Amino acid sequence: MHLISGHRLDDMVSWAYSFLEDCKRARLVGISCPDSSSISNELVAKWTLHPTDIFKVNVDAAIQADNQLVGVSLIVRKSNGLVLVSSAQCFTACFSPPVAEAVAILRGLQCVINCGLYPTMLENDAKWVVDLINSGNETQDEIGAIIEDIVALSNQFNIPISFVPRAANKSAHALAKVGLRSCNDQVWYEEVPPWLESVCFLDSFE
Repeated sequence: MHLISGHRLDDMVSWAYSFLEDCKRARLVGISCPDSSSISNELVAKWTLHPTDIFKVNVDAAIQADNQLVGVSLIVRKSNGLVLVSSAQCFTACFSPPVAEAVAILRGLQCVINCGLYPTMLENDAKWVVDLINSGNETQDEIGAIIEDIVALSNQFNIPISFVPRAANKSAHALAKVGLRSCNDQVWYEEVPPWLESVCFLDSFE
């Protein structure tokens, strides 16, 4: 294991690629890139436990542009980190990355509301989308209608939506990638796929 100033080398490389992707995607919706001074904070970020009696849902999206596939995921956890619901879905669509992330957020909200899992807080690693949701600004492009639905549900059910770095959203990110390779929607109750157990465990207790 390689370490640089207390950080694993592979974590730094992963963060660098993620940072570049953030900048590219941010320009699509006119939001400025994150300041490079946030590098240290993002490298040490991790999923955190949350207040008792509040559920936390982490969502993410992945796209396969060549095949016009979108994978979305969600993981709902109790305040002690135990998983209540996890899912991976795949569908055909020609979405930009910001639109795919917005769809993942909307589906996450719809899931926890339909299951009655609230009070709830939601986290996503697409800063440009989360900022747009929380800005109150209207947009007329394809993401606008989705953002309107997100804001309406978030306000109605009092569900705050927050940005977290990719390092704090690892489980949902991995599950979204799996969604791209699945022909069917997959849902797990009070568990996650065996291959994801170690990631979720490290998320909660590392």
